[in-house]
Amino acid sequence: MAALSARTLQELADRRAAEATALLQLGHFSGAYYLAGYALECGLKAIIARRFEAGVIPDKRYIQQIYTHRLADLLKMAEVEGERVELAERYPKFKANWLIALDWSEESRYEIRDGAGAGALVSAILEAESGVFEWVRSKW
Repeated sequence: MAALSARTLQELADRRAAEATALLQLGHFSGAYYLAGYALECGLKAIIARRFEAGVIPDKRYIQQIYTHRLADLLKMAEVEGERVELAERYPKFKANWLIALDWSEESRYEIRDGAGAGALVSAILEAESGVFEWVRSKW
């Protein structure tokens, strides 16, 4: 895999979010579900990419850990877990959306999703006011 810049990851995240929305509208629920979670994954990785210091070689184990798909682990590596907890305490809808988003995994690409499940995840991640993705975007 080629190196990915924060800017490339941001673009990928935005594109996957748009694709998830389009697929949901077309009734392609499984694809919408997968791509919504993937948008969030790319967004978290964009935050992580911005944290690298120029001229410094990061620890090899840290680099290997970034290649995970687990959203909770990526959130911690992005060093925004504390902010997420504070936001969740103030806004119950955001907290509920994060809990829904945590159900996503890369293994969902092998699952068949219905409209209700896909709609719930896409909304939890991409909802304009309390969706997780908008908060992640604000950290870029």
